[in-house]
Amino acid sequence: MSDPRAEEVVTHERFAERMRELANKFRDAERTVDKNKDRVLHALDDVMQSVASATSSGGTELKDSPLTDLRKESEQTIEQAVKQWRARVDRMEVNTAFRADFGDSLLLLVHGLVKTGKSSLGNFVAYGHHNPDTQAIEARRSARQAPDYFVRALAGGEEPMEADAALSHAGKFEVDAEEATNAIQGFRLGGLTWVDSPGLGSVTEANGKLAQEYTEAADLVLILMNMAGAGRRPELEALRDLLRRGKPVMVLLTRADDVENDVVDGKVVSKRVMKSEQACAEAVDWVSQELAEVRQKEGGEVLGDEVRYVSVLFAETNPSPEGLERSGLAHLFSRLFEVAANDGVAMKRKAPARNLCAFIDDVLGDTGTGGVTGILEQLEKLRREAESASESLRQRGRLAAEQAKQQLVDKVEATILSSAKDGDQASNLKAECEKSAHEIVSHHIGKLVQETITDVENALSRSIELDVARDRCVFEDVTRRVSYQATARARAAGGALGTALGALIGLLVAGPPGAAVGAGIGGAAGGFAGNALAGEREVEVVVGDNRGEVAERIASALSREVERQIEQCVADLMNGCVVPVGRQATIVVKRLKQFDQSLRNIRRKLGEIL
Repeated sequence: MSDPRAEEVVTHERFAERMRELANKFRDAERTVDKNKDRVLHALDDVMQSVASATSSGGTELKDSPLTDLRKESEQTIEQAVKQWRARVDRMEVNTAFRADFGDSLLLLVHGLVKTGKSSLGNFVAYGHHNPDTQAIEARRSARQAPDYFVRALAGGEEPMEADAALSHAGKFEVDAEEATNAIQGFRLGGLTWVDSPGLGSVTEANGKLAQEYTEAADLVLILMNMAGAGRRPELEALRDLLRRGKPVMVLLTRADDVENDVVDGKVVSKRVMKSEQACAEAVDWVSQELAEVRQKEGGEVLGDEVRYVSVLFAETNPSPEGLERSGLAHLFSRLFEVAANDGVAMKRKAPARNLCAFIDDVLGDTGTGGVTGILEQLEKLRREAESASESLRQRGRLAAEQAKQQLVDKVEATILSSAKDGDQASNLKAECEKSAHEIVSHHIGKLVQETITDVENALSRSIELDVARDRCVFEDVTRRVSYQATARARAAGGALGTALGALIGLLVAGPPGAAVGAGIGGAAGGFAGNALAGEREVEVVVGDNRGEVAERIASALSREVERQIEQCVADLMNGCVVPVGRQATIVVKRLKQFDQSLRNIRRKLGEIL
C-alpha cells in the first residue's frame, strides 16, 4: 500500500512537469507596461534635448560673477543628470531585451556569497543532481526534457558567445570549491528561468555591476545563505537593497547537512545527515530576526514571510520522497511552483512596472540627486540670477550715463569758452565737441563691457555725430536795447546822462574797469547826445556773445547721443549674454515641469498594477 503522504511530496520530476505546463501562461503579461515605457523614453529623449540647450544659449561668455558660477553649476548638474539618465536607459534596454527573450517564464535570479552552493542547487533544480554526469544529461536531451543552459553576459562587457556555446554544450553549471562566476548564466526549465549571478560581495566592480543590472530584470530573487555563517553583512545589505527596490525575495539557508561517520562491517563509512533540528531552528531564528529588522526599516515583500533551509547533498543521497522532504527541497519545489502558478503572471507585470517606477523616480530625482527636481532648482536659481544681473547692468548703465553727461557738460563748456571767434569756428567747434563726447562715451562703454564680459574685442564704441545744425554753432553778439525820453529840460543834463549811460554800458561789456572808461566817454559825448536825441530814443548796445547758449545747446544734443549710446551698449550686453541665459532657463523650466507632471501621471497608473 502506497504512502499517501509520499504522493503529496513534490519531487523533481513532478516539479519539472508542472513548470513545463506553465510555459505559455506568462506570454503577453508585460505589454501594458511596455507601452508606458515607450512613452517615458520618448518624453525623456525629448527633454534631454531641451535641457542640453539650457546653458548653451550661444551668448557671449560672462566675466566672473554669480551668474557665471551658477551657469557652470547648472551645466554640471545637467551633464551629470543626462549621463545618469542615459546609463539608466541603457540598463533598462538590457533588461527589456533579457525579459523579452524569457517572457514565457518566471525569471528567478539567485544571489549568494561564494560557498553557498548556488551552482549545486541550480543543477539539482534542473536535473535532480547537484553535478549531473554526461549520461544523465544525454538522457534528458534524448527525451527532449533537458534544461536549456545559457550565458547571457560577461563582466566587463566581453562577448558571451563562446562562453554561451560552452555552457550550452556542457548542459550544467560547473561545480568547484569556490563556485565563483563572472557571468549572468542560467537555464530554462519550462515556465521557469533560473539565473545565476556573479554573487554577493564580488571582489571586482565589473562583477558587482553586472549582478546589479540583471537583478532589475528578475521577477523574483532567491538569496542563498550558508547555514554555517548566515546573516553576514553583504547578505543583509543585499536584502535591504532588494526590499527597498520592491523586489519579491525568498531566503534559503543552504548546506544544512553534516557528514556522519559510522562503522559498517568493520569499515568506516561516511554518510550525509541533516543538521540537528535545534541547529536548524537556531539558524532560521537568527536570520529571521535580522530579516525582520531589515523589513521594518525598508518594507518590501518576503514570500511566505519565512526563512527555509535545504541540503542538496542530503536530497541526492536520499532520493526517496521522505528524504526529499527532510532535505527541504520538496518544500522549495512546491513553493516555486505555487509562486509561478498563482503569482507568476502578476509578478511578470509587477517586475517591469517596478523597474519603470524606479526609473521614473530616478529621473525625477525623488530617490536621489541629479534628477528633474535638482535641475529645476538649479535652473530656477539661474533664472533669478539672470534677472538680478539684468537689473545690475541697467543700474550700472544709468550711473554711467549720468557720469558721462556731467563730464560732457564740463568739457563742452571749457571747449567753447576757449574757442576763437573766426570763420571756421562752427566746423572746428563741432568737431572738437564730438571728439570729446566720443572719448567720454568710449571710456564709459568700455568700462561697462569690461565689467560684464571677458571678450571685449567686439564691444568697440560707435562714432558720435552732433545732431545740431551747423549755423546753431556760430558765435553771435548779444545786444541790449536801452530806451529814454529826451526833453528840452533834459538837454541840459545831457552830459550827466551820457556819463551814467556810458558807465552802464561799460559795466555790462567789461565789468567795473569798463564802467570808469565808459563814464569818461559818455561825459564827453553827453552834450552831443543830449542835444541830438529829441523825444523818445533807443540805443542798442553789444554786451557779449552767445557762448553760453551754444554750450548748452551742444551739451544737450551730445548728452542725448551719449545716453543713447550707453543705453544701446547696455541693451547689447543684455541681449548678448544675460537675457539668453534667463530666457533659455525659463523655457526649459517650463518644459521640465510638463515632463515632471507627465511622468508622475504615468507612475500613478503603474501604481494600479503594483
